Amino acid sequence: MANPNVAFYILQDASPDSRLAFACRLIEKAYKEKHRVYIHAPTKEMAHQLDEFLWTYKDNSFVPHSLANEKIDPAPPVQIGHDTPPTTNHTMLVNLCDEIPPFFNRYRRIAEIITNNDNEQALGRERYKTYRQNACELTTHKL
Repeated sequence: MANPNVAFYILQDASPDSRLAFACRLIEKAYKEKHRVYIHAPTKEMAHQLDEFLWTYKDNSFVPHSLANEKIDPAPPVQIGHDTPPTTNHTMLVNLCDEIPPFFNRYRRIAEIITNNDNEQALGRERYKTYRQNACELTTHKL
């Protein structure tokens, strides 16, 4: 499999909610483009928060999703996890963690969302360097 394409989305806003709101828009777009998306959250609490955001962030939106530990058969095209690698196949990873998950190379596309926060930007630069060292294709979008 080819190395992943990694897109960094640099937000002007520093709030955690802006990160989740942008993640929802990105996930909805990916779903509409027929991608199977895995969102890797840093904590169980953020996974649940994103689950709620996906139901409520836009009145006319529907993104079939579940938490990764919910045993739904068949699994919806969008799953949210936080502590273990996904058990189903996905084409896109949305990484909301400060570090790159060890299973990142399973995906064709990876999205990294960085808010306007010095610490988050420094951690994002480290992830960028690691992806570059792994010969990933990198793009940056300043929003």
